[in-house]
Amino acid sequence: MITTIAGTGTAGYNGDGGAATAANIANPCGVNLDSSANVYISNLVYNVIRKVTVSTGIISTVAGTGSTSGGYNGDNMQATAATLNYPFDVVLDSYGNLYIADRNNHRIRKVTVSTGVITTVVGTGTASSTGDGSAVTSASIKGPCYSRFDSSGNYYITECGAYGSNDGSLIRKGVTVSTDIPTISPSFKPSLPPTQPPSFSPSYGSGYITTSVGTGTISSTGDGGAASSATVNYPHGVAFDSGSNILYISELFGYYVRKVDMSTGIITKYAGTGTSCSGVACTGLNGAATSAKINPTGLCLQSNGDLIISGYNAYRVLKVSSNIITSIAGTGTATVSGDNGPATSATMKEPFSCQVDSSGNVYVADRGGNNIRKITSSTGIITTYAGSATGSSGSTGDSGAATSALLNTPYSIAIDASNNLFIADYSNNKIRKVAASTGIISTVVGTGTASYSGDSGPATSAAIQRPKGVLPDGAGGYYISDSCAIRYVSSTGVITTITGGSSCGITDNVIAASGRVNLPSELAYDSSGNLYVADFSNCRVRKVVGIVTIPTATPR
Repeated sequence: MITTIAGTGTAGYNGDGGAATAANIANPCGVNLDSSANVYISNLVYNVIRKVTVSTGIISTVAGTGSTSGGYNGDNMQATAATLNYPFDVVLDSYGNLYIADRNNHRIRKVTVSTGVITTVVGTGTASSTGDGSAVTSASIKGPCYSRFDSSGNYYITECGAYGSNDGSLIRKGVTVSTDIPTISPSFKPSLPPTQPPSFSPSYGSGYITTSVGTGTISSTGDGGAASSATVNYPHGVAFDSGSNILYISELFGYYVRKVDMSTGIITKYAGTGTSCSGVACTGLNGAATSAKINPTGLCLQSNGDLIISGYNAYRVLKVSSNIITSIAGTGTATVSGDNGPATSATMKEPFSCQVDSSGNVYVADRGGNNIRKITSSTGIITTYAGSATGSSGSTGDSGAATSALLNTPYSIAIDASNNLFIADYSNNKIRKVAASTGIISTVVGTGTASYSGDSGPATSAAIQRPKGVLPDGAGGYYISDSCAIRYVSSTGVITTITGGSSCGITDNVIAASGRVNLPSELAYDSSGNLYVADFSNCRVRKVVGIVTIPTATPR
């Protein structure tokens, strides 16, 4: 009977620390066992050696960094920090040390079991078959692809040439491990098996980042066709309906809301005319959404499927129901007023983001008003929920009532399953949280310094720079759109980077840790646990596959 012990059938590199059968691997080329029957796998495409512990079924990486580009960055370091280049095979000696046929580095690398340190034991890095009779570290080998020990500890190496070249065709006999005799025996030409592994087309499994919508071109074209071939004009807001059937996207400088039918991949316009407007000049209310002038930013959905749009330069909060657009807050005047009265009579300066809680109440981040407003669903009354009711900015008030605190350009908000409110406090370089049970505000991420630092440590000690999005998951953690990165804060308060880093850019169709983003804004997830990123300055909507733990509430 044959069974699977590692991999899902999807090409990728993820799953360390979890069940090997739930992890993705790509082009496993060599496999071997130690004396405890733990399984070691050479993962060719991602340049790593992985281990499946037999007693637990857990997979881990024991050598390599997961870079698809490969390379050589030296020896005498922890093997997990070392770069490999097409590790074609892996074997173990009688002491449990690993020997890696590092093919395109033209070396045999050894990982000492007791320390985890990697060294070169055969080869100089030069692609040639020279040095017979000399010390193994002075000899050159050409593209080692397979190797084995005999019962006496002699080590045999098959040279196949650099990957794809087939210009090797030697077997050489190397060091006797038990006595460490540094000799290379004379070589001979064998009949070699094929050295090309099967090719594959990656399907971008869990942990990959790829583009879902947009090409990077700054325009709003492609309606009626594939979303992946369409262009989007600085996407800011993203939101899913309750079944993850429709993805809504707001274009900050396209002046549209567009929708993608996820079953077909077709994109169409949903609201807006593509014309910029300001205040009362944003016309078309109470008519067809596609005939209204809007300046959309944040998006959120009510439980009945109606779409709420933050119209930042219209100074209103809008709603689309049955394709008719109406105003549910704001008058078109850019001031801050109207608390404790009807939301439709209140004024706002720059409503930039919205969220709906479990009772249907709508929360609005007024970027220009430096506050968070709440519209009570049962009455339509608006109140200030956090920040200054008069629009004052600042960074004070932690550990006190949110209504006494000061915010500075709140860019985005999100609500978790317990109705706690998270605020991307943009100009304060912090994420702040308002506890639903007490109304108390606190800083949960950031020191106030605009920088990128602190991974693997407490989020409150980390530095973030102008956060534009926040999204809670179902595991008690939340995702953050940092300036050039998507970061994650776990339920224990530890921050890590999912994709991107200290510099912005575009790197796509790679494992997320190797990806790059450019001023990402709002975030959403679908019912399959995929994370969607409005990658603002790359003019794309990006997708990180299968990383989100889904809450019991509907997708965001």
